[in-house]
Amino acid sequence: MKHQLRRTLRSQIATYDELYTLLTEIEACLNSRPLCALSNDPHSPTYLYPGHFLIGDPLTQLPTADLTNVKHNRLSRWQSFQQQLQLFWNQWSTDYIHELQRRQHWQHSKPNLRTGEIVLLKDDSTTPLQWPTATITDVHPGPDGKIRVVTIKSGKGTFKLPLSKICPLPHVNNEL
Repeated sequence: MKHQLRRTLRSQIATYDELYTLLTEIEACLNSRPLCALSNDPHSPTYLYPGHFLIGDPLTQLPTADLTNVKHNRLSRWQSFQQQLQLFWNQWSTDYIHELQRRQHWQHSKPNLRTGEIVLLKDDSTTPLQWPTATITDVHPGPDGKIRVVTIKSGKGTFKLPLSKICPLPHVNNEL
């Protein structure tokens, strides 16, 4: 988190209140990630978040305008820190997904994905505290029998995606 915060803030000077607000929002981002799936029901999947341990429910945030591509000198002070939060979110969520997708097939073999498993979608256009999830409806093995492509069902419809665009969530009964 510190590394991402340094990359995001760069040389920007903040007051105590601005930095405190930004760190509180970053804390909400860190505690919004799904840890594992709680249900086996592919029609209404539920997830365990760190926010469950803090407030009993997942953390939420009102949607905001995307400020990541707006020049810094055109923003008010508040919008500038909202932009910093969005930049932090983009970098941190991407790194988190990459950490979950870490390829360890050279040391350990993992079982193939199955129909009904819950996955995180790798989507660069998500807003802070939003983690797009989907359920695998069909698997498409390659010539070697390994799953390379899956068909998923999400709130936006049914799609066929390669494994590089998804990240399986562990199930609470199986891996925790």
